[in-house]
This record gives sequence, structure tokens and C-alpha cells, in this order.
Amino acid sequence: MKKVIIFFLILFLSVSAAFGLDLSMSFGPWSFLSSDTAVSDGLYPYTGLNIGWNEYLESEVFVVAEAAPDPFSSVFFGGGLGGSLLGTRGLTYFNMYAQLDFLYGLRFNTGAVQHNRMIGVRLSPLAIGNGYNGYRDRIFTVGSFYNFDSKAFSFTWSVLIFDIFLKWNKS
Repeated sequence: MKKVIIFFLILFLSVSAAFGLDLSMSFGPWSFLSSDTAVSDGLYPYTGLNIGWNEYLESEVFVVAEAAPDPFSSVFFGGGLGGSLLGTRGLTYFNMYAQLDFLYGLRFNTGAVQHNRMIGVRLSPLAIGNGYNGYRDRIFTVGSFYNFDSKAFSFTWSVLIFDIFLKWNKS
């Protein structure tokens, strides 16, 4: 698994450098609210790496690991494709984002490792900041995910996700 993570990190960094694309890192809390027994309700730290492909479209790889109530008992690896809804990513200071995500989860506290494959959408109704300023805050992000393995829905929410732009293509 470590090799897969390193591979995708190197892939994201090399694609961004080769094509002059935007690159940012994301940090924030993530919470699941679920009746799905395969996914624990609780608080999960969230970190990700984003590539901006053009003024409206970006992709992201991220990791979400359970912090409470049972630390590191669940870990999710995800990827998504999203875009800005109210204007360009680079210059619009107040924006809204929508994203289609895929999650692959591992749950360790069930005796055997439990695998979860989920697909879902997330909406950030308020995003403040942009690449020009070097940061963006996505506020009150909500999402809904369908678990293919347990055939159940889960809901997510994040009060605040910080995006720090490492590289922004000004052209």
C-alpha cells in the first residue's frame, strides 16, 4: 500500500511540473454520519493533494483516517474530480465547488480487515480564496457516499478545509 501511495504522489507531482498545472495541499476535519455498519461515525483528519487542470476543473487524491472514537481503526484512500461552479478557480475569490469522489476504505477493528468501496458527491457551498492569493478555505462541505459492499449510504461533512497552493499557474 505504501508503494501505491508513493506512486500516486510522484505521478501527481511530475504531471503538475511537466504541464505547468496548479498544485495545492488540503487539510481539515472530516466526519461521517452513517447508519452503515461498515463505516464508523466519528472524526477523521483529512489531507489531500490537488491538481488544477484548467480554470474550472481540478482533481484530488486524499487520505482520511479515523481519529475518534477509535483512532486509526478505519482509513480511507480517495480520489476525485471536481470543479468550480461560480467562476474561475484562479481569480474568483468567493466560489462554490462540487466534486465526484471514489473512496477505498480499510477497517481494522472487525477482527479481519474489512474493505469498503464507495462513490459519492461532495459540495462546498462557500469557498473563500483562490490560487492568486495562495490559499482557499472550503466552508461547510457536505457529501453523500454509497457503499457498494454494504449497499448503504453515508453522509460526510467538514466545517472547514484549508487549501494551500504550492504552485499556481498565473498564465
